[in-house]
Amino acid sequence: MSYYHSRFVRGVGGLKGRLMKRVVSDSWQEMKDLAMLYPDITTLNVPPMGVESYKSKSLPILRIDAEGNDILDEIGSDEVSEHHILVLTWYLRREIYTNRYMMIPEVEKFFQQGIRGTTIDLLKWGEWIDQPETLGLQKLNVKIENCDLGRRSDLNFSSTQSESSIKKYDRDKHRKDDPVIEVDELYRNSAPAERALLRSQKPWLAAKWIETYGE
Repeated sequence: MSYYHSRFVRGVGGLKGRLMKRVVSDSWQEMKDLAMLYPDITTLNVPPMGVESYKSKSLPILRIDAEGNDILDEIGSDEVSEHHILVLTWYLRREIYTNRYMMIPEVEKFFQQGIRGTTIDLLKWGEWIDQPETLGLQKLNVKIENCDLGRRSDLNFSSTQSESSIKKYDRDKHRKDDPVIEVDELYRNSAPAERALLRSQKPWLAAKWIETYGE
């Protein structure tokens, strides 16, 4: 059992809302158990049922009050980057779907694209943990290392990358890599219909965009 929480605090529920942190775990059941143990200081967003739920914009999100650091210490939660939270959220989405329905190639491809894309972003932004100090962080590194990076296999599982590997998108000369910051800015300034199109084109960034900028 391993828990991980975000470095950042976000306001939930408007200007007068609660200040909370994202918390993720190795399994969806563990997240539900934690929410049941501490209902007064947590909120849990449960994805909808339905065979098409893997496409849902409603993500599995557990939040805990920012003042709940004693609880995080009690459960041995490790602080990680937002990129780690996004990668683990994709694994959770796949786990939830697999537990409910039979996996088919189309859906598996969707999840693999999301996991691969968020893992690539994590490595490009230098968020890899070179020296994990806890067992939980060691397990997290192993989990991430198991991701098949495909045509981006020249990236290293390290906090430092060569300039060429960061700029390189794949071996298809007809495709180019838009810097992550520019893509985020494009999404932020787009209309709702255009945002929906961008999410369909880059599903591995959809979770981060919805969480940060909305739909």
